Amino acid sequence: MEEEESEEELEEEVSEIDPSAIISGGRRTRGVRVDYTSKEALEKAGLKPEDSDDDEDEDMKQMD
Repeated sequence: MEEEESEEELEEEVSEIDPSAIISGGRRTRGVRVDYTSKEALEKAGLKPEDSDDDEDEDMKQMD
């Protein structure tokens, strides 16, 4: 009975995989650096360079 449940769980997990997301051809993505601050990346995300989250802490006051 446990074996049947395990097979069913595996089938469910496999059915959730999007085949279009699988990279073929041996191309690896590990170790690739992505620059999320590039002009192209910001335009694709619909952001402007001045929309950075870095200035978010300026309004914070330090408590002693």
